[in-house]
Amino acid sequence: MLQRLEQAKLITRRPPQRGRVLETYLTECGEELLREGDCIVDETEKRFFSNFTSRELHDFNEYLLRSIANLDFNK
Repeated sequence: MLQRLEQAKLITRRPPQRGRVLETYLTECGEELLREGDCIVDETEKRFFSNFTSRELHDFNEYLLRSIANLDFNK
C-alpha cells in the first residue's frame, strides 16, 4: 500500500535516522489531497446532521460513545 502511495507521489519515505523505522511523510500533493478530503467530510457531516437539533446531536454522540464502550476488546 505504501509503495502505491509513493508511486502516486502522495508520500515520501526516508531512511531512518536511528533504529530501523522507515519514516513516512505526506508530500505537498498528499497534503492537498488530505485537505480536499477533509472539506468533503466536513460538508457531508453538515448535510448529514442539518436537521438535527443540538440536543439530538448531543444524544447521538452519547449513543455512539456508549456503543464504542460496548466494543471494549479487553473484556
